Amino acid sequence: MSVVMCASVRPAFRVVSLLLVILLACMVSVIVFFAASGAVALAAPPAQIVAARGPVLQGSLPLRYNAHYLGLEPTIRDGVITLTLAYEPQDNPNLRGFVNFYVLTEDGLRRYLAGGDLRTLNVAAGSPLQFDPVGNKMAAAFRDSGRGNYTVIVYNNSDLPITYALGVDGGVLIDNANQTLTAALADPDPTPTPSPTPTVAPGVADPATFLLPGAITARRVSGSFTRPSERHYLNMEPDIRDGLIIFNFTFEPMDVQELLGKINFLILDEDGLRRVISGGRPEDLNLATGFPVPFSPFPNELQASFNASGNQPYTVVVYHNAETPATYALAVNGGILIDQYGQTNEAKVAAMEVAALSGATAGALSGPTAGGPVLVATPEAPSVIPASEVTTVEVSDPALAATTAPTLTLGVERLAGELNQPYQHHYLGLAPTIRDGLIVLTLDFDPKDNLALAENLNFWVLDEEGLRRVVNGARPSDVGLATGSVVRFGADRGKLRAVFNASGRGDYTVVVFNNSAVPATYSLRANGGLLTDETAQTTLP
Repeated sequence: MSVVMCASVRPAFRVVSLLLVILLACMVSVIVFFAASGAVALAAPPAQIVAARGPVLQGSLPLRYNAHYLGLEPTIRDGVITLTLAYEPQDNPNLRGFVNFYVLTEDGLRRYLAGGDLRTLNVAAGSPLQFDPVGNKMAAAFRDSGRGNYTVIVYNNSDLPITYALGVDGGVLIDNANQTLTAALADPDPTPTPSPTPTVAPGVADPATFLLPGAITARRVSGSFTRPSERHYLNMEPDIRDGLIIFNFTFEPMDVQELLGKINFLILDEDGLRRVISGGRPEDLNLATGFPVPFSPFPNELQASFNASGNQPYTVVVYHNAETPATYALAVNGGILIDQYGQTNEAKVAAMEVAALSGATAGALSGPTAGGPVLVATPEAPSVIPASEVTTVEVSDPALAATTAPTLTLGVERLAGELNQPYQHHYLGLAPTIRDGLIVLTLDFDPKDNLALAENLNFWVLDEEGLRRVVNGARPSDVGLATGSVVRFGADRGKLRAVFNASGRGDYTVVVFNNSAVPATYSLRANGGLLTDETAQTTLP
């Protein structure tokens, strides 16, 4: 009987064992599935910027006052670290003394960004390499004292574009902002899978090209902050795929210590913007931010550069964390800035123009006139000044003279000229008719259907200091306050417009130039100021 019982138990035991094995396998499969799913969910999506690390990094500094901020990790503790910089073109003696590098500790970098003197904060600086037959190499050596990581600032303060190679012995160089050419070549996915282009239903606006009324696109924008913790969110679209993008940022007033480190800009890619929307801090997710350039004569200028990955759009966050009100100007080389939300001065002017054209606010650009209609500048009346302006011109109409103030300012609102030679320039005077207000300059030109002319005809606005520097050899593009950007909407569509805040009543200079071989005619209009021509280069339109 016991034998029969044992025989009947064994098959049952086998079945139970088999069920347990199957159940265990299922549990393992479920655990593996959820673990894999969790890993995928927690993994960060691929970023557009890939850090470049190595003993040698190569870069390009094409503009004056360009700089790259690179990380440096020692590979040995308390050892000697040697850095060597070689730059090209190597046979130009004008570069000597203008291309170099400095090394800062983490504390030194914080103090430098807060306004400290780089000459006293650095732990090492490049010196001409001894016995170098070419003369294009700078070297420095210092002993690491276990103070953590370092920052190497490579800068170009010359007027010539340069390329460089920075090598280190005893450490590793790091580029986390895709500034160098080495980082641009570090493609994490050399054969990306093309994503299908989404189709847009008929009658529906394409989100990629949709702009709100008054939105502007420009290579330079300006704005103002009146309260702490203000932000302006701008878009930036690269001009070319995988190209170098350079941002130049200036702020005013420049002599207020509180603003140092409190007004700046950050650049986010699409993934960084999504993570900021989800609660991340822009300071932790940005690709690049503004840094001062060593020994630049302008302490209120910040610069950032990086190599764009593909041609996807980026987000630029301009922020202000100080109690002192401030104004700023942001220019980009290699891309186009877009303000969709009316934050910048240029967008506000465009919105007022759209409102004026739609009849919502008549005479938005010239302002309301007490006791009479608004006078809007027209080509047929170039010398008529809006009645809201506080200055006057000599006019014969007693009705106009009765509305003017006792101060006399000579000039006209419009001037026309011809630029028939390559690299021809016209220098015109500009006197503000309002104190500390917005001045709008609009340039129309012909022919408009010539691409070479459209890319090479424009104008710059210089203050008195900028004009002195241009006379001494500086380029207007390096010292200009504003330059023309294409108007996308309204009656002035296709023309070039610049908007800037006049400081006081000091005079300005407008440099109209044509760098092409195509002869052209132009007409320049000023709102908020009067134009003068002391050299008879122009005529009244």
